[in-house]
Amino acid sequence: MDKTLLIMVMFAFTLATGVIFYGLHVPKICNNRLWKAMVTPLSSIIGSGFLIATPLMYSLVGGWSLIAMPILLLLAYWVGYAIRFNIMHVEPLLVRSKHEHVIRAIEILVSPALAFAYIISVTYYLKILSAFVMRAFGIDDEFQANLFTTMVLFALTMIGRIDGLDVMEQLERYAVGIKLAIIGGLLAGLMVYNIETIALNVWMPQTQEIVWDFDLIAKLLGMFVIAQGFETSRYLGSKYTNVERVLTMKYAQLITGCIFVTFTCLVYTLSADLVEPSGTAIIDMLDKLSPILGYIMVFAAIMSQFGAATADKVGCSSLVSELSEGRISIKSSFLIIGLLAIILTWTSNVFGIISLASRAFAFYYCLQTLQSCLAAYRMHDLPYRYLKIASFAFLSVIMLSISIFSLPVM
Repeated sequence: MDKTLLIMVMFAFTLATGVIFYGLHVPKICNNRLWKAMVTPLSSIIGSGFLIATPLMYSLVGGWSLIAMPILLLLAYWVGYAIRFNIMHVEPLLVRSKHEHVIRAIEILVSPALAFAYIISVTYYLKILSAFVMRAFGIDDEFQANLFTTMVLFALTMIGRIDGLDVMEQLERYAVGIKLAIIGGLLAGLMVYNIETIALNVWMPQTQEIVWDFDLIAKLLGMFVIAQGFETSRYLGSKYTNVERVLTMKYAQLITGCIFVTFTCLVYTLSADLVEPSGTAIIDMLDKLSPILGYIMVFAAIMSQFGAATADKVGCSSLVSELSEGRISIKSSFLIIGLLAIILTWTSNVFGIISLASRAFAFYYCLQTLQSCLAAYRMHDLPYRYLKIASFAFLSVIMLSISIFSLPVM
């Protein structure tokens, strides 16, 4: 195995992708409205699960991950379809009609449910970030990891408290560009590795024996949060049109879905010895190729989780301010979110917070799909009306099941 070639390919693609996105601040990309609208959901989805999802899934179901990952992503895309339906139909319905009391009542529950989910997800993102940083310095101490998470939360809170949304959104845009560049390089390097191993006839399949039972399925449901983040598009209405938000959510889900599935396939042979769940298991997998990749992934984790945490903290601060009807300013809401996230940091581990986040977002998605179902029922001229009603109703049951039955991986 020519590791030098692999590293050269990875760095070349990382540099090329970085130049395309942000390295030279290409005006056509940076100033494109659709790209700007896509940055937030793209950042949030990638931060939700790219670095942690595939290793955790392989540790749970082995080679079945090649099927389980696409199913999980298709489920998320199905939920995304329901939210896109709400953007195009429920939002205008709530504006033009004062008689949709049930849909309006659900809408009242939606915002606090999402705000609570965002607080959990901010904690989740930064706990993963801390796990990678601690791993880079060879520290295996939960107290120090929690202390580092608290310091990052405090820094983000102070930035938001002093400078508000503008600086936070700028940090988010830079972070997503850097992590997309690293992901591009990593996928290219893994592609070279797989081609070489197949050519040398040393490609090894995953051989872990799996026992399917209720607990295993509940743990897989507890990983649903890895595909979360697309819903942020619904709350960009002050800057972008309904059509722009629908398109960019769809693009963000398709791009990240391709990244997740491609990565899951490319690390298949590297997962042969992976049996113990770990938040930083991706480093163990890539160490087989080159130790330098571990350090690159630490940097990718910092950018990925920081960008996602920033995106969700921005979204949550706006929601808190909106829920208080302006009595709590956006800057003040940063302080509230930061304090609650710090409490969660010290009262949960990484796997517990993943499951908790999955439950919180599943409940929020359950409310969204219920809105879709009711709106479709009200729209008598809607094409394939009964099919959509049944689809949204069934999806709400699935989301409710996840919010009730999902379990932590450990």
